[in-house]
Amino acid sequence: MNQELKQLHKRRDFFNRNLPKLEGADRRNDIKNLGNTCPSCGYPTLDERNAWDICSICFWEDDGQDDQDADKVYGGPNSDYSLTAHRLEWKENLEELKKESSVISEQFRRLDELIERDQESDIYEIMNLVEKVSEWFDGERKNALQHGV
Repeated sequence: MNQELKQLHKRRDFFNRNLPKLEGADRRNDIKNLGNTCPSCGYPTLDERNAWDICSICFWEDDGQDDQDADKVYGGPNSDYSLTAHRLEWKENLEELKKESSVISEQFRRLDELIERDQESDIYEIMNLVEKVSEWFDGERKNALQHGV
């Protein structure tokens, strides 16, 4: 496994192990829309896989590409990026973001801490943080579009 992508795989493993364990998720409003993990950033932001959903955090459009063909460039919605290239660019951008002194950087550091701790009891706090981070990125994108950036 690529050392640079170790954290991504750890994150996806955590969510894949813990989210399905929440019994009755289809009947409980507090844990609806848990999401599937994005193959690029590893956060549970996709309603379903291989359905052209766009990750609200890293902006990867899920065309079904995953680990087995991560180095291939298919064009399409992700242009000239392979999944591996997008993962590495996202990791670099995330590391820069976490160096800042801001609420969003604190939220990402807290997510890392909770995922590293690997306790199922932290899932509600984790999902709350994922939602906040997603909302922040959505706001940043809307702001950029309004200002023509």
